[in-house]
Amino acid sequence: MPGAVAAVYSVPNFIAGARTTIHYAQPCEGVQNVTLPVNLTQPRVLREAPAPAPPGRTPPDDGARVVLQLFVAADGTALFPAFVSGPCEFTDAAIESLKSWRFGPSRINGARLYQPEKVMVVVK
Repeated sequence: MPGAVAAVYSVPNFIAGARTTIHYAQPCEGVQNVTLPVNLTQPRVLREAPAPAPPGRTPPDDGARVVLQLFVAADGTALFPAFVSGPCEFTDAAIESLKSWRFGPSRINGARLYQPEKVMVVVK
């Protein structure tokens, strides 16, 4: 497509407030360098759900904190939850609870960003 430009690059982490510069080999309408902002919006929890302890398991008084890694689907649900840390005997209860959670995704310059996210689920 004439006049279209696509830029792809890989970085380990995006830095909010950073900028990236595209350098054209030949100036386009007198411009050779174009600097673009990197506006990063962190993911957010829109709806939580209780995470009851499984039968026969008693969490601490303040709850068992289970950290899970997941991806946020287009509809805001959690995809592919995986255990990261916490008492592993409460992992299944935490994952079951995530079925009712809803998330707002990470965004970069307004576009959805599909990347692993971490969330803490407190099992009580």
